[in-house]
Amino acid sequence: LDGSWQLVFTTGDVKTQKRAGRQFGYIPFKAVQTFDPKTDPPRITNSVYWGERPVISFSGNYKWLPKRSALKWQFFDVTLFDSWTPEVPADLKSFLGLSKEGDAPPKIGGPFFNWIYVNENIAVARATGVAIWKKTKRVDTRFD
Repeated sequence: LDGSWQLVFTTGDVKTQKRAGRQFGYIPFKAVQTFDPKTDPPRITNSVYWGERPVISFSGNYKWLPKRSALKWQFFDVTLFDSWTPEVPADLKSFLGLSKEGDAPPKIGGPFFNWIYVNENIAVARATGVAIWKKTKRVDTRFD
């Protein structure tokens, strides 16, 4: 999963499906996850774009669990408009699901994906729903 992957389709979980009144959908905006397994620990960034500029990005570390084909992560930082990383108060950090730098992803619970299929162009994973990504040019160069 090295590189940048743009989310193109998701089913969401049952709660989200009921709230939206539908079971699946194409993503109408650009959302990209960038994985860098060469760093120690490996880094992940999840960004939502307005045009070609990220509006909000969450970054942190991830851990690969090979027996489950699972990837678990923990976000530490939020960046706005690709340049401003505000000092986030502890209560807001908790609300956003951010942890302190250095915290490991939780062994039980926490965000994860179980990867079903990955090749050089497409990735399919399951968590509470199913998601499909397409490989895209590397958009997050902060770790280069």
